[in-house]
Amino acid sequence: MSLFLILINLINNTCDLLAALDSGHLDGTILDVFEHEPLSSENPLWHHRILL
Repeated sequence: MSLFLILINLINNTCDLLAALDSGHLDGTILDVFEHEPLSSENPLWHHRILL
């Protein structure tokens, strides 16, 4: 049996979120709240392939 892990992020701690994304342990992530909105185009979150 395979395991599929998705994180639904409802908090705004970008540093911890980036560490979790970079760890490779997540299969998907859904984001709702950011420290600064709207999310700037330079934000590293835009470059992760597992964000929904």
